[in-house]
Amino acid sequence: MIEEIEPESYAVVLLETMGVTNLNVSDEDKAILKNLSELKKMRLNLSISALKESCQLNEATLSIAINRVKSKKSANANESTYELFSNFHKLNCGISYYLGDKIGSGGEGAVYAGHSENSCATTPAYSVKQYNSRDGFTIMMMKAHARREAKYAQCLGRKAGWFINNGKVTVVSEWQDGNVMSENECPSTYKQAFSRLANYFKQLNTLHLQGCIHGDLKPINTIVKDDNASLIDFGGARNIYTKKTNCPFTVSLVDPNEGVPRSYPCDMYLTQFIAAYNFNQLFAIRDEIKPQFFIGENNNRVSGKAQKGVVYVVKKSENQTVADKAAIELWKALSEETGSNRCTSEQAYEFCSQIAAAIDLNDELNPDTFEIILNSTLNRNHFTVEDALRGSKRPLKFAMQTADETNKRSACGKSGFAQIGFYHTTAVKKRKTDGAEEIVKMDMNP
Repeated sequence: MIEEIEPESYAVVLLETMGVTNLNVSDEDKAILKNLSELKKMRLNLSISALKESCQLNEATLSIAINRVKSKKSANANESTYELFSNFHKLNCGISYYLGDKIGSGGEGAVYAGHSENSCATTPAYSVKQYNSRDGFTIMMMKAHARREAKYAQCLGRKAGWFINNGKVTVVSEWQDGNVMSENECPSTYKQAFSRLANYFKQLNTLHLQGCIHGDLKPINTIVKDDNASLIDFGGARNIYTKKTNCPFTVSLVDPNEGVPRSYPCDMYLTQFIAAYNFNQLFAIRDEIKPQFFIGENNNRVSGKAQKGVVYVVKKSENQTVADKAAIELWKALSEETGSNRCTSEQAYEFCSQIAAAIDLNDELNPDTFEIILNSTLNRNHFTVEDALRGSKRPLKFAMQTADETNKRSACGKSGFAQIGFYHTTAVKKRKTDGAEEIVKMDMNP
């Protein structure tokens, strides 16, 4: 059996089964390979295949791929011990708080404020979620839900922990100041709007770098204030390529071609709704019926019940400012019909942060600067290691378009520089022309 081979030999044999030969592997990476689960082996094999396809497989990128599948369990994501002194709660993971007023509730339970002082007049230090038992939501499911909440909050640098008291599961996480994202509350400037999304995609990219998908991204799971946006509710977060289908998600929002969220592109599909809310002056809505698909036995795709949703359309097709175009280009990159053609969270973060930095004091964006940023981020035509590790083929789309336009211009005897400029001009005009007709569905009552 391959499992009985020594780590050094095991690593060589395992990598050979994945088509990797003549590449040196460090002792540390060999030890990781020895302890991989079948799920992680599958994920590594897919990453290696993508690196080979994009001609980026070498010793350095192989090590990145191996370490990406390495287990990154946080010690504090395990159950915490718990002490109660009157209304003062103390956990062994370094969290202590006074339990305050109830501030909300959802399908899993009620949320309370946790204060650092014995006064509800202060801004809460923690969000305290107490799970409710209900049919089908067992204690084991509650514990798994709480563990994910704490684990992925910690991945984003937040204090978090969970415990059980008198049979009730409670998860405590660092307070995110602000309000739930609303379509009625739009940022006052484009600079603020793009800064807000840059912070949002930075957090999502951090999760994706950990091999995690959120699975339930939506406005109600987003806290906004000024130029900041925070992801919350990680109970449905999961490891990429997991076989589990019982993680919570919002049926009417998921990619209708995928069903149960299982991949990075599924997360990116959901973020188009965040972008539409953030730039609601550019979008109109109308009711629509949206078919759904789910993963059945043996991973077969089966049709589900159609869901009532909302169609988003670009309503400002004329007199668009350059900042308008930037917002619409982002939304289109997130809502591509084919998952592998969507931008990654890394691309979205780079685009939004660079656009935010480029917008001037008059809240205006220079058109040449916009083109440079667009074509080096969302519409770049070269692959990166991250593209390969996340299964993104979006750069191929633009590389092919660039080649087509280059061939057209070559027939006219133009230089390479002019060819690229011609391609970008026609592409932008085409997107502008088609912008008002592209639609995407959304449920306004998740």
